[in-house]
Amino acid sequence: LTAAYRSAQNSSTGFSPNMLMLGREVHQPQDLWLGLAEQTWSEKDPLEYAHDLGKTLGEVHDMARQHLRGAQLRQKRTHDLRAKECSYNIGDLVYVKDNTKKLGFSPKLQPPGKAHA
Repeated sequence: LTAAYRSAQNSSTGFSPNMLMLGREVHQPQDLWLGLAEQTWSEKDPLEYAHDLGKTLGEVHDMARQHLRGAQLRQKRTHDLRAKECSYNIGDLVYVKDNTKKLGFSPKLQPPGKAHA
């Protein structure tokens, strides 16, 4: 299950987690069985491979940041369209969040409070 998630393209970044972390897509078992996977073996020496991997990861991360900025703007626009402003008047009943722990008092059973100025 995690392999499927890691190979799926994320809508916010535009890349799969595999690409962002490894710099390449990992072959799925069904791709290998059906012969759909391309052979990606190369005869690069380790230093050249590390240099190319660093370059690839840098490019992918830059593009992912650009995609994230666009996704954040879209998500903010959608949120702002649907968000409703809450306004309270003095004397309105409101729920009061009380993080203090009191022995013998259940927070779920406390009555609602009133809005103060």
